[in-house]
Amino acid sequence: MELVLYTGPQCTLCDKAKQVIWPVIAATGHKLVERDITSDIAWLRKYRTTIPVVALGDRELNWPFDQQQLYQWLNQ
Repeated sequence: MELVLYTGPQCTLCDKAKQVIWPVIAATGHKLVERDITSDIAWLRKYRTTIPVVALGDRELNWPFDQQQLYQWLNQ
């Protein structure tokens, strides 16, 4: 399954989120796709103040989260 990370340029919180995400997707087999919110006006409007945000289908998980929380969210 494709896990989407909404991110932005020079987003230090996004870098921290990736450190949490990479081990989880390595263990679960998910594919990570990063989407820069500045490349789409709708994403920019929606996520401007909330990135990083992880999405799977129509579900979203906002930062902050740790590996345990991400595993639990993925398994819902």
